[in-house]
Amino acid sequence: MPNIVKIHHELSKKGLAVVAVNMQEDKGKVSSFLKMNQYDLPVWLDLNGEVAGKYGASAIPTLVIIDRARARSPRTWSACARSGSSGPS
Repeated sequence: MPNIVKIHHELSKKGLAVVAVNMQEDKGKVSSFLKMNQYDLPVWLDLNGEVAGKYGASAIPTLVIIDRARARSPRTWSACARSGSSGPS
């Protein structure tokens, strides 16, 4: 997570939105975790796991990149990173 926060700080000025999505934990627990670790990025709550299911998140953490055209699933993004590709057309 520290690297995600770093990306948030470095690239948000260039228009990249970095948002963490917490899976099925209440707001108080999430707020305490953020404060304890001094993380200061937006966090959305996925209380029922719907967002995780939509984007194929089966482990924590899962990184999903969403560009202007479409979401890159964790599997697609990982394959692109290995091949050096920008992703499927």
